[in-house]
Amino acid sequence: MNSNLKEIEQYLIGLQNDICDGLSSVDGKSTFKSDKWERSEGGGGDTRVIKDGAIYEKGGVNFSHVFGAIPDFINETKKVMAYFTPLECQLLSIHKTHLCPSYT
Repeated sequence: MNSNLKEIEQYLIGLQNDICDGLSSVDGKSTFKSDKWERSEGGGGDTRVIKDGAIYEKGGVNFSHVFGAIPDFINETKKVMAYFTPLECQLLSIHKTHLCPSYT
């Protein structure tokens, strides 16, 4: 992994930590549970879910860093993608947080 991607990865993981810590602190009852995973084709991530809290019924903050060859079905439908192999991307996503009915 080149140094720029490593810096981005460290930043996104730090951001994930900060978001999870902040939401857990605001909730005061529940904390995020971490589920680290690996992708057989390359890469992995950390799926974090909070649920059954004082404020949050359920929500998620996920980090992914995946890499490898672009799947054939993409190359077949989007010929331009062949110029960008191999694939490598990083993503931080926040999934809709549902508030507990008693809090709304």
